[in-house]
Amino acid sequence: MSDVCAVCLESHDQSSTALPCGHRFHCVCMINAFRRQSACPVCRADVAGLVPHHSICYENLADSLEVMLEDVLRQNRTQSARRNAQILRVRRENPHIEALSEAMNAHLREQRRLERLLKKEETALWKTVRESPQVVSLRRSVKNARARVERARRKYTLQLDQRLGSAPRPGELEA
Repeated sequence: MSDVCAVCLESHDQSSTALPCGHRFHCVCMINAFRRQSACPVCRADVAGLVPHHSICYENLADSLEVMLEDVLRQNRTQSARRNAQILRVRRENPHIEALSEAMNAHLREQRRLERLLKKEETALWKTVRESPQVVSLRRSVKNARARVERARRKYTLQLDQRLGSAPRPGELEA
């Protein structure tokens, strides 16, 4: 048979298993393929009932996953050890880095504290301004002026309608 899985086209590994027809697939590929149909993807032989209850596939898959997990854990331990060694070497070579890091963190904390204080002061200032007697009086004056303008507009519109009678206003002429 072929040296590659017919589903993913990658080479076989220990998680591969063969169907009764002889075609080999990775267990994950076989399970995914048989979710769509119950026939071998290569020769279309009926394999209903074999997947996903194919015990050999699950055993191989479990073994494969265990090996993969061990490899990942080993790689992570190696990378962590390398990173820790690099950090220790940099700290030994540059003792002032710790002091600079602490000073920078203290500066950032102070900056955040000052920003919060500024925001609080700004909010209090705007509240004071909005509620000050001068601003309240000015708002009231603007509101009264708008009301007077609206009353005058209505008055002059009414007078214009009376003078023109039933004649249309210039803005109402049809084009």
